[in-house]
Parts: sequence; C-alpha cells; structure tokens
Amino acid sequence: MQSRKLIEVALPLEAINNAGRREKAVPKKGHPATMHLWWSRKPLGVARAVTFASLVDDPSSRPDRFPDETAQTAERQRLFDIAGQLAEWDQTDNAQLMSIARRKIEEDCDGDLPIFIDPFCGGGALPIEGLRLGLDSLGVDLNPVAAMVTAGSIAIAQRFANRPAVHSSARSSKLGVGGSPLDGIADDVRHYGQDLAGRVQAAMPEAYRPVQSPHSPSGVSVPVSYLWARTIACANPGCGRETPLLSTWWLSKKKRHHWHARPAISDDGKLEFTVHQGAPPTDLEDLKVGHGATFRCVFCKEVNGPDDVRAHGRQAGYGARLVAIQAFRDPTKRRSGRVYLDPEADIEAEGRLAGKGGPADGPLAMELPQGSGNIIDYGLSTFGDLLTPRQRRMMNSFVEELHGLEDEIEKAARASSFAESAASLSEGGIGARAYAQAVVTYLGLTISRMANRVTTMTI
Repeated sequence: MQSRKLIEVALPLEAINNAGRREKAVPKKGHPATMHLWWSRKPLGVARAVTFASLVDDPSSRPDRFPDETAQTAERQRLFDIAGQLAEWDQTDNAQLMSIARRKIEEDCDGDLPIFIDPFCGGGALPIEGLRLGLDSLGVDLNPVAAMVTAGSIAIAQRFANRPAVHSSARSSKLGVGGSPLDGIADDVRHYGQDLAGRVQAAMPEAYRPVQSPHSPSGVSVPVSYLWARTIACANPGCGRETPLLSTWWLSKKKRHHWHARPAISDDGKLEFTVHQGAPPTDLEDLKVGHGATFRCVFCKEVNGPDDVRAHGRQAGYGARLVAIQAFRDPTKRRSGRVYLDPEADIEAEGRLAGKGGPADGPLAMELPQGSGNIIDYGLSTFGDLLTPRQRRMMNSFVEELHGLEDEIEKAARASSFAESAASLSEGGIGARAYAQAVVTYLGLTISRMANRVTTMTI
C-alpha cells in the first residue's frame, strides 16, 4: 500500500501561516519577488514547507520505523518542527536545515527522488523551492511573463555560475572565497544597469535638469518626480475651459510634512498651480465628487460626469498639466527629505516634447465593450496613453539603449573568459553571446518592473 504523506494527515498550519504573512509583509533585499512583480506570488518559505510535507511520509504510514502511537507522535512533531522552520524565509541560507530536509525526503522516497513539475508555475515559487530541496525541478507557464520570471529565478543565471564578471573594471578580479556562485553575473547586471541608466540620462539631459528651490541651501535641487494631472474641456457649453481631473489637492499627508497644491486663475484667465506647505484651506473644495470619474470644473463648478470624461477621452484625448515638482531638499544629501515646488512653465513645456513611436505606442491587448469601466473605455488604448510624454520618452530610451548594450557585453565577455560562440541563450548556449543575452534579460526584466510604477496610473 502506498504510504500517506505528512500533508495528507496534518500540518503545523499556524506556524506556516505566520511565516507566510511575515515574508509577504516585509519583502527583503535579495528576495526573488523583487526581481519582477507577479500578481499571485506565493511566499517561498510556505512553498518550501508544503513541498517538504508533500514528499515525506506521515509516521503512521511507517510502522516498521515507528511501531506505536507515542513514537509516531514524537516523529510527527519533529517533522512539524522542520516544516515550520522551512516556512521561514530567514532560514533560506540555513545549510544544515536544508540538508536535514533533503535527507528526510531521500529516505522516504527510497533514495529515488521524484522529478518536480509545476505546469502553472506563475512566479516560480514551487520550482525554486523544489530545487532548494534537492529535486530536479521544471516550471512551465503559458504566460510569457511568468515563464520569464521563473527562468530568471532558477535557470538563466545558474547557467553561468562560478564565472567572474566581464565588465572592464572587474576584468582582473576573481570571485571571492565564500561568495555566491552567481556573484559574477550579479556584478555585471549591476554594472551594466548603471551604464544603461547613464546612457538614458545622456540621451535626454534636459528632461531631469536641476530646478530652482527656495528650500535648498544652494537654491537648486534635483527633481524626484513630476506630478501631472489629466485635463478635459468642461462639458458645460457656457464654459468649455480646461479643468484638471484631480482627486485631491493634497501632495503629502506625512506627519509633520504636509504639502498641498492650489489652483490659481491668471490675469488672462488661464489655470495655474501653486504649491504650499501645510493642509489645504478649508474653503478649497476637492474637484472629485463622490465615486467614479466625476469631477467639478475648477472654473464654473459644473460637475462633469463619467460619461463626459469618457466621451472626451475617446474623442479628443486628454490634456496634461504639471501640478507640482517633488525634489530633494538638499541635492547633496539624499536623506535630507523631500520638498514640493511650484511647476515651472519651461519645465512643463519640456515635459510635452517627447515624441511618439517605439514600444510605448503598442496597443493594449484588451478588447472590452464600452461601458465596462476599463481604461480603454476612457480612451486610453495604447501603452503610451498610460505615460506622460516624459515617461514615454524615458521608457522608449531605456529599450533602445538596451538593444545597443548587448553587443558591448558580448564583446567584453569574449575579451574575458567566455568562448566565442554563436549559440544563443534560448539554444542552450554558454558562450559570450548567450552570456550577453542573459545580462540583457535581467535588465529587460528591470525595465518591465519599472514600467509597473513609472506610469500615470500608479499612486
């Protein structure tokens, strides 16, 4: 009779659940989850504990080893203790614990370890932890993001383990004793990532130039972000003026760090914004009215409903106005705190100059009926529509510069210790070309991860 596994009888659920909550609540530096967002990522420690419990026998199934209930209870508690420790992410580097778990799995599988296959691997938690427990793991997913994230976690870098970095400043260095086998490729990803950022900055130097700041000792500061608002023409036939779709005038509600924006009407009747410290005045009404896309016109106070906003977006598109600039208080001390500054007309104008074209103008792969409330229903039909002109230019620049970086990495790899091979990464190559593609793959994942945050749709 086939033995019953521990997971079929009992689990230390409280210990596993608590460990999973801790891991998800405080992602740590170096955690695979930080490589790229996956919407339904499972805590790695929990995946490890569940995999262990699925492979080891419950003591009641082995009367040859544990003949009575007392012996079975004691052994089950020992397995609970192991599973509870495995569930803790902080125990990932505990070599002794992993060795104990592997030996127990081997013992209960008669020394013939099963092949671990996850046909819906998602973020790769189960295959990652299957490998960590000594199993030959395979993760498969139809979603290309999931497949790439899993490959990046368990296969791509590992192919180049124990190889030194190839960039020029590391050419003569060797992997340190006691370091990770992946230190070399990790160093190259860091180096070429900084190189990539420098190339983008050089390609658009005016985009993030210093700004005037009365709060900085030097009078100038470095921008952290630009806060824009979409605009529509007021649907009131007697008005028709530009009104922002702003949910709140608050810029920061942090304790002892309150900032807000205010609208102002210039002498020629145009809308302007000013930035102030403290809470908004009580007589400054929010433009957003209730739930949904319902906004009050800043000029005539007429309410523009969701149908008005949708119609404007689909027919004319949205305008954009710079509301405030967030900057470092002291650009020489990044921990000096942040301040908010009035928008400058020339900076707002520069922010509109980014041309179209490139990957950002690809269509959003969604076909939903009008009235669904989806962003496409509001006239946002391309990836570029989710970005400000400055963001669009920056994301396009990152992609363009990344393409040019691959040849440089391959050249450096050939000059280092890698063989000159035409085999690509997807063909199983381990030479200079495949290595360059591996580094570029991780940088591409970084750009994709950045795209989740650097949009007009994020908080």
